[in-house]
Amino acid sequence: MNGTIIYEGKLVDGGRYSFGTHNGDLRLGVPENANATFTIRTYQGSFSTELPLPNVNRADIQRGRKVVTTLGNGSADVSLETFGGSIRVRRGTAARSRGREQD
Repeated sequence: MNGTIIYEGKLVDGGRYSFGTHNGDLRLGVPENANATFTIRTYQGSFSTELPLPNVNRADIQRGRKVVTTLGNGSADVSLETFGGSIRVRRGTAARSRGREQD
């Protein structure tokens, strides 16, 4: 409920992925060539990404609105939700080397 969730790996076409926590952080590392539809929501947390996700307005995400955006053909379904934690979507790996976690 309050822990950090880290996922690094492929998003399989047609796959369904759901990550949620109350006050913990979500860290995803995915290939830039992934095909996924991301549904993103945080109420008091933050969101950042290194991927070219269109139509992502960080202000909307921080107000608790559900934001849906597509990478590639969007065939995998990825849900990311946290109440007060941060959501970070990165190329390749979910974590930075020590000392670089501040975005």
